[in-house]
Amino acid sequence: EIRRHGAAVVVMAFDEQGQADTVERKVSICERCYSLLTEQVGFPPEDIIFDPNILTVVGTLISVGAGISFATGRFILGAVLILAGGVFDLVDGVIARHHGIATAFGAFLDSTLDRLADMAMLLGVMLHYAALGEAGTVLLGGVAMIASVLTSYAKARAEQFLPSFEGGFL
Repeated sequence: EIRRHGAAVVVMAFDEQGQADTVERKVSICERCYSLLTEQVGFPPEDIIFDPNILTVVGTLISVGAGISFATGRFILGAVLILAGGVFDLVDGVIARHHGIATAFGAFLDSTLDRLADMAMLLGVMLHYAALGEAGTVLLGGVAMIASVLTSYAKARAEQFLPSFEGGFL
């Protein structure tokens, strides 16, 4: 019933014995889940997601597409892709926390790929305006890119040295 509304399944490498801690167990658990879902439940394979980190990667790829759109002057498409990529960025951590599978690696991957997405989008804008010969706009994009990366770097370094570091607008 729920599948006709476009539902998908996120499979975690987790079974009766706990979370998979080796590649062999992850493969074994995912193969078992895949068989159960496709053969017994009837889920289409394309509606099965094996790890919330894939949502992070997909969101980043969509955001990189936004950067490409900006570089080629398709700003409306770029804006739509930013929104679509943002949806993936919002749900990846929520799904991981909801299912109790949030990991330090997942958080690291998310924050790292967020910076990559920021830079790809800003680079796209910079490339577009560089082709038009608008040096001031390119410079502004470069400053924004540096600031986006430097902010994350400064916060990470401060957290390493200070016992408590709360700051920023959010």
